[in-house]
Formats: sequence, C-alpha cells, structure tokens
Amino acid sequence: MTKLEELKNYVADLFSAATDKTTIEKSAIVQQKIEEVEKEQTKLSSDYAELLKDYKEALIHTSFKPQDNEHNPGGVPNSFDPDAAFQKFFIDAANKK
Repeated sequence: MTKLEELKNYVADLFSAATDKTTIEKSAIVQQKIEEVEKEQTKLSSDYAELLKDYKEALIHTSFKPQDNEHNPGGVPNSFDPDAAFQKFFIDAANKK
C-alpha cells in the first residue's frame, strides 16, 4: 500500500467517524485534494516515462565518430608517457637556443 493510499484510508475513516457538518466538509475537501495529488502524480510518472523513452531513442539514433589525428590514429585513446613528454620538452627547448 502506498503512502497516498494510506492517507486516503485515514481520511475515509475520519469522514465516516465525523458527526458534525464542519468536520464532514473539511474531510471532503481533504479527500478532493488527495485525489488531485494522485492525478498529478500519475501525470508526472507518465511524463517521466515518456521522457525516458524519448531519451533512449535519442541515444540509440545518435552516433559519435571518433576523431582521427596524427598523434592518435583511429581515435583510439593512448596513454600519456610523462618521460617522453619531458624529453621532448627539453629537446625542443635546447633546439630553440
């Protein structure tokens, strides 16, 4: 049983136990608001399911092409070699003199 159903049951019990006009009217208003919340929750769930379906469709029909460049042929990621990077830096710096 959901929390919303529990709340509806509590209000129904209150409504059936009510003896004065004010309590009956207030219980009816609360019951009406609970029904509005239930409709709103159902609509939000439906909207979410539709959004999820559209998102999945967008992902399925979207393609990504890996970028090719001279340092990374085929777009396959390669690892960074810090020793080679420092060596290249020092060689380039020495050649600028």
